[in-house]
Amino acid sequence: MKNVPYIILPVFVLSACGGGSGEIVNLPTGESGYASGSIDLDTVGESVAASPRLQGGDFSSPPTVGISTVNLSFEDTANVDEFIVTFDGVPVTVNWDPVDSRFEGVSGDIEVWVSPMFLSDNNQLGFVWMNLFDDRGSSAFRQWGPTLVGFNTDPNAVSGRSDIATFSGTGNISINAVDNTFWTSANGPANLSVDFGGGTLSGTIDLTDCGCGFGGAGIDPTTITLANGSISGNTFSMDATLDLAELNLASFSNVVVDGEFFETNATAVGGYFEGTGTSNIGGIATTMIGAFAADQD
Repeated sequence: MKNVPYIILPVFVLSACGGGSGEIVNLPTGESGYASGSIDLDTVGESVAASPRLQGGDFSSPPTVGISTVNLSFEDTANVDEFIVTFDGVPVTVNWDPVDSRFEGVSGDIEVWVSPMFLSDNNQLGFVWMNLFDDRGSSAFRQWGPTLVGFNTDPNAVSGRSDIATFSGTGNISINAVDNTFWTSANGPANLSVDFGGGTLSGTIDLTDCGCGFGGAGIDPTTITLANGSISGNTFSMDATLDLAELNLASFSNVVVDGEFFETNATAVGGYFEGTGTSNIGGIATTMIGAFAADQD
């Protein structure tokens, strides 16, 4: 059950966290339905829903690894280092495992791992690595990837800003062969500049291979350039430019970042991207997913 992509990440104290995706869905968090100063990821009973797009497939037979949408929700409990992840309608209570530096929980034939990567200063945006194991029936579904959790900003608060601000945080990508013969991941600093008055943004994600892959895959230190960003309401889109050789890729589709502003006053950002192509390892069909989260400096 454990022979799937997973990563060990730096530890920070976290008692609640959740997820998001290119299609970020948040439950109302205040009277306006958006982030408010009276609520954060540690608010007991407050739930955050998300629909991340993760890599994975059915491992009950030779797997075909694709990218699919997963419906999740996250809710803090009154206990320290514990929260509830609801996956496909099944609530799973997860607790901190100091040995593996992640939250883990099991409910029947479903197991959930959550590895923290980033938490914003106001505790309203988190960034995690998810592993989901679903052994119900005769299937053995495994899904994994970087995931955002947070309370998004009221669009009126975004449009009310006219300043230029910089943001810094963390990015991650996951590259997987469609036939699951190789996988690798990379992490590193994410830095963005947002011109609220001009409605534009740009940035970079500087990645280093985590050394946790299999099948001979690897990533040289590389920079993903984010450009041509455009703000719409409380969301944004950008183009992402990849150095294919440094990612061990032979070809790849155009990559577009879909993101959102988080926290009460748009003081945090998060975004997602994905694509398909071929690897330098035998020209094998390959998928990639990625995400980043950043706080205002």
